[in-house]
Amino acid sequence: MRDSKGRFTSEQVPWNKGLSRETNEKVRKMCGNLMPFRRGDQPWNKDLKKENDTRVASIGKNMTGIKNPMYGKHPSAEARIKMKENAKGMRGQNHSALTKGKISLNRRDKLRGCENPNWKGGTTSLYLRIRQLREYTEWRLAVFKRDNFTCVNCHKVGGWLEGHHIESFSQIINENHITSIIEAQMCKELWARYNGVTLCRDCHAVIDPRRYSSKKPVKEERMVINRV
Repeated sequence: MRDSKGRFTSEQVPWNKGLSRETNEKVRKMCGNLMPFRRGDQPWNKDLKKENDTRVASIGKNMTGIKNPMYGKHPSAEARIKMKENAKGMRGQNHSALTKGKISLNRRDKLRGCENPNWKGGTTSLYLRIRQLREYTEWRLAVFKRDNFTCVNCHKVGGWLEGHHIESFSQIINENHITSIIEAQMCKELWARYNGVTLCRDCHAVIDPRRYSSKKPVKEERMVINRV
């Protein structure tokens, strides 16, 4: 039985209910010529979207809210257990270190540069890309450890700490004529610990106010930092 919209009602029993897989395949082979859709046939909605086809759009509208046959229904505890058992092996897999390495290498080559779906034509500046390097993170952590995670100006321990280049970051790049990431990685002066000090956010804003907007609180007094 079907309702006014042509959908099967809850009383309708599938024709193949209770049949084994072997019997089901035999029946399908016998009725192959009578079935309207066979293997190799192209679905009517292939490559169609709701933006350009009213039939596809109406399907979504007719299955939302109270129109959906599953609206207001909740699976029983037994049904949830069955769904959980069927979902095993489909998610939460623990891969080995070797498999994780292969997945990482495979994705890295496909998602880099123009192959990445978020690629915008290389709009990220060279300065920002250098600051995103692992060498920059290691340099900053080394400076923090040397200064015992303490601001060298106000002697505040912990909190929002930042690594500051005594000789400015941009000046080193310009003096060494750095134009690529590889050149930046090979520049020893850029990653020298003696050229860095630990500062809290407020003290850093005093030395380099361009890093922050005018709305940020900035201390009035100036300070001079010498090489360590």
